[in-house]
Amino acid sequence: MTRPSSPPIVGRDRELDLLADLRTSAARGEGSVLLLSGDGGVGKTRLVRELARLSKESGWQVMYGRAYALETAIAYAPFSDATEPALSAMDGNVLLRLTRGDRSVLSALAPSMTASAAGVAVTHGDMRAGNGNAAEQHARLHAGIMQLFARLAERAPVLLILENLQWADSASIELFHYL
Repeated sequence: MTRPSSPPIVGRDRELDLLADLRTSAARGEGSVLLLSGDGGVGKTRLVRELARLSKESGWQVMYGRAYALETAIAYAPFSDATEPALSAMDGNVLLRLTRGDRSVLSALAPSMTASAAGVAVTHGDMRAGNGNAAEQHARLHAGIMQLFARLAERAPVLLILENLQWADSASIELFHYL
């Protein structure tokens, strides 16, 4: 039995054209951020799902995460929600190359994956992460996560969708601003 497709989006031609333009620019290497806001029920999620569908059909890596009111104390929860399924499906050698062996990146984005399960060994970068103050450690982690997304984008364009950021933890908001 085939799954019924979503009904067509009606009255959103301007928004769909903007999304198409942004996808074209991103495919050329010109990344961007799009913030959608509006009252509940106006179709934000439906529009984002259509963007995800079109992107996936075009060969993009689509990562979808969401912040929840009950997770406001969990660092990087919406990013983990988005990236963990893709990262956990990757071969350990691929993860090693993408993260350059930096377990701090994996532990932030895929906390349920253990380093041994991912086949990622401790590197000099991991040992350095313990040095310095908290701000320096956050800066190194954010840089490592940015590099991971850049390496993923070398393979295929990446669409990272984060919904309900009003409930995101402060670490996620800091990372969002950094990216």
